Amino acid sequence: MKTVECPVTGGKVDGDTCFRIVLVVDGEAPQSVLPDGIVLSKPLQKACRECPYHADLDEEQ
Repeated sequence: MKTVECPVTGGKVDGDTCFRIVLVVDGEAPQSVLPDGIVLSKPLQKACRECPYHADLDEEQ
């Protein structure tokens, strides 16, 4: 499975994890869908929105 560098976790994540984080950051899903241990602060949400994978998940998964 392809992985990408994630500014939220500070490491590599798979496409499913990336997608779930993006859904929460965009307000499309509740925080309860996040993997254990991920807490989204305002700075991390901003970093996620600025990540090159945030807007183009289809090509990166």
